[in-house]
Amino acid sequence: MNKKFCSLAVFFSLFLFVTGYATAQTPAELRFGTWVTGNLTTGEEIWYSIRSTGSGLVTVETRGNIDTYLEAFDASRNKIAEDDDGGEDANARLEIFAEPGITYLFKLRGYDSDVSGPFRIIASFEEVPFDTAQNTERSRAVLLNHDQPVSIFFRSPNESRWYRYNLPRSQNLLIVQTKGSLDTLLYLYDAQGKLLVSDDDSGEGNNALISRRLATGFVFIEVRTHSGETGGTTLEAENWYRD
Repeated sequence: MNKKFCSLAVFFSLFLFVTGYATAQTPAELRFGTWVTGNLTTGEEIWYSIRSTGSGLVTVETRGNIDTYLEAFDASRNKIAEDDDGGEDANARLEIFAEPGITYLFKLRGYDSDVSGPFRIIASFEEVPFDTAQNTERSRAVLLNHDQPVSIFFRSPNESRWYRYNLPRSQNLLIVQTKGSLDTLLYLYDAQGKLLVSDDDSGEGNNALISRRLATGFVFIEVRTHSGETGGTTLEAENWYRD
């Protein structure tokens, strides 16, 4: 009977190991504004938890000389974001939109299985004001002015943010781009809502950038994130024209 029990215990342990549960650990809590030091061993995964008391942007980033990789998960353990080199040098940096009272998990590992070494990790929080525009549909598009950047906060996966831009003269060269750590997508439409052009990574890093010569009138700009990531980015537009 004991042998049978031991066999079952061994089998169950192997099952947990294969399915990944044996490597699970109690996540260490990350407190905003406090650096935590650690040492990543070869093939190791280190888990952290964050619980926000307000709605806003949570940023988690590492510092050190090793190539780190970060993944973020919501309360249902769904992956909501990941990053490789969004921070300084080869360090990872993630930004997500957090709701109050919800615990989010972050998994830290090396980019490759043989990465190891010391690191530091920190979390920060930026409160986001209430969204009064609610420009998640084309009918609610907000006016975007020339060379006046606007901050965009993606609160939930797969949402869009819509803007309209007026082109005052003919032969306009319109340049629209995002700036930030999010992997963004840009879509440019004419006044009737017909898609003219889209872009993924023509900007700096994972940012989107569209450059298009257009006639007078106005256009619509839709901003999305790749893979439904949440977080913040900056949108700006400028136009040049010839008489």
